[in-house]
Amino acid sequence: MSDIFKGLTGGGLAGLTAWVLPSGFILGLFWLLVYPEMRAHFDRFDHLSATHKLFVWVFAAVFLGVFLQALSTPMYRLLEGYSWPRACRERSVAKQRAKKSRLEGNIGGTGWGKGLQEEQIARFPDFNEVAPTRLGNALRALETYGATRFELDSQVMWSELNAVVPKSLQTELERSRAGMDFFVALFYLSAACGLVTIGVAFDGRIKPLLLLIALVAFLSTIVWYEMAVISTSYYANTVQALVNLGRVKLANEMGLKMPGRIDQERRMWWLVKSLIYYNDPNSLEELNLYRQRPPVLSPTTPEAGNRAEPAPESQEGEEPDEAEVDQ
Repeated sequence: MSDIFKGLTGGGLAGLTAWVLPSGFILGLFWLLVYPEMRAHFDRFDHLSATHKLFVWVFAAVFLGVFLQALSTPMYRLLEGYSWPRACRERSVAKQRAKKSRLEGNIGGTGWGKGLQEEQIARFPDFNEVAPTRLGNALRALETYGATRFELDSQVMWSELNAVVPKSLQTELERSRAGMDFFVALFYLSAACGLVTIGVAFDGRIKPLLLLIALVAFLSTIVWYEMAVISTSYYANTVQALVNLGRVKLANEMGLKMPGRIDQERRMWWLVKSLIYYNDPNSLEELNLYRQRPPVLSPTTPEAGNRAEPAPESQEGEEPDEAEVDQ
């Protein structure tokens, strides 16, 4: 249930649009191509004016888009392979690991050809992190970027990192995720449209045209899945920028001093994760070594309580002290 609410509240306006637009597109195609062939029609809908039908279509698209966004996390887990049966997951992971090994063994050449090979390899995480599907591996690669480079787990510190990076990068993250959501939405909507169209095709006499439409809908899911995998590259670049630019500001906001060596920085972020995620009390003492020293208060500052009182000004008409006269 928490995954449903996470999907409902995430993504912002761009994320919501990424689910609403595909919903309107598929509903429009179904309305134009499949609905006229249905034996059972909705009389109240058929007698509506064109304006009212348009209103119904917009309302249905928005409602369906919000519903899909609420279920986005479970839907992603299905495409990533995490919700598959254990035996299927293990076989698929073995295949993906073999594919990664082949890609790494066949890399060569120069120019754009080598660049494409490196791009494919970049969509795989470390060997122990390989997921059952290509989309799962592409997402796992960007999710583990901070951990593999700096021991900074961007999944655990996601909200903190987003809070310290510039607004422009936050917007870029939202847009890059929306592009991926767009094709994932089309994948599920096309599959659902294909299933419903098959049901309509066998309602009464068989309708070959609807069977052809259903076949096209199912085949289009291959295209949408491929586009979703490709679009992870843009999302990975923004997550990479989030980690690279946000970790210094994050350390400062958490009262930590960035070490001068990368290995020391990795140790610091590992201690932070141990404290926050695992609530490990053993990391507290060592993490104190990375704490910033509080500012030293000057004895003359008001906070120190020893602020010097200004000398009182002599009032007009007062006689000066004898000691002042002697001076």
